[in-house]
Amino acid sequence: MRLCRAIHNAGHSVELIIPGKKNSPSEDEIHQYYQLDTSFPITRIKIDYSGKGSIYIRAWRMARYILKQAHDAVYGRDSLVFAVCTWMGQEVFLDAHGPPRQKSGLYGLISHRLWSSDLLKGVTIVTEALRQNYESVGVPSKHIHLVRNASAPIRQVEAKLKFDRPVIGYIGHLYPGRGIDIIFEAAKALPQYQFLIVGGNEKDIAYWKKQGLSNNIKMIGFVPAGEVATYMRSCNLLLAPYQLEVGVWGGKENSVRYMSPIKLFEYMSSGIPMVVSDLPAIREVLSDQEATFCPPDDAKAWEQAIAEHFDYPSAGHLKALRAKALYSKFYSWEKRVLSLFNIFSTADKKI
Repeated sequence: MRLCRAIHNAGHSVELIIPGKKNSPSEDEIHQYYQLDTSFPITRIKIDYSGKGSIYIRAWRMARYILKQAHDAVYGRDSLVFAVCTWMGQEVFLDAHGPPRQKSGLYGLISHRLWSSDLLKGVTIVTEALRQNYESVGVPSKHIHLVRNASAPIRQVEAKLKFDRPVIGYIGHLYPGRGIDIIFEAAKALPQYQFLIVGGNEKDIAYWKKQGLSNNIKMIGFVPAGEVATYMRSCNLLLAPYQLEVGVWGGKENSVRYMSPIKLFEYMSSGIPMVVSDLPAIREVLSDQEATFCPPDDAKAWEQAIAEHFDYPSAGHLKALRAKALYSKFYSWEKRVLSLFNIFSTADKKI
């Protein structure tokens, strides 16, 4: 949504094409949820059948719709839809946030047709760790481009919550590997601080509450994207304690090697000091000049880093200013759009 908004604001026409169901939110509801100040068309390709083989019917219908439209470039993340598009003669650019699917099963076999197609004009990857994955399935090196993830800046708004002590925040999902256990341990060891956890569904929150919720932890649960800033502005320090195994939606794979969390860029844009896990994927974006790093699974190190920040806050604030400057230079949606259009142009696309 925010990428489409940035494309629209750059003066280009853009259409977002998504699968849809009977009870899907309306176009107005989607725009309201994201609190966007611009509007662009959202087209749902509806398929009421949800049984075996429905993903292939969906892919066929989406590809057929794309082929009928007038456009200069087709860009997206669904390798199955794009494999069908190339079979129908449509040029595409893939936005890859993870490795290619294994060449097994019908889905994998169809998707792998995409990698050898001359109509695949480019693959954008969000971390360097993914480059070898796409080269290994036959995508030419010249067609693989590093275009990192991005975020909207965290606005200067009034804090949603106010506490009588410093606030340490985590904003994001509560999937396995997000380091929620590290936060719980830190909260027990550091009762003088308030810990604020924003995100997660009711099931995840219920699970973590059963693990023993300290009096100085407040769990908010899921909030709409447009309200995230009000909670982040309640924090004096932000945590990103990703572990050595990081779960994604569905819980079937470990994304630690290639993750590029939008929340990290939101943290950077906020100008709030942060403590982050010392992982290669995060080191691709940040250095010790912009954040404090901790070993992912060393709870004592996290406790020490938090305490040291409040003992010597000026160092953390200086790092936060550098992180915000780095975000402004490279990681806004506007910067991502510029990179994408440079790629489209060099692939002989008229934009």
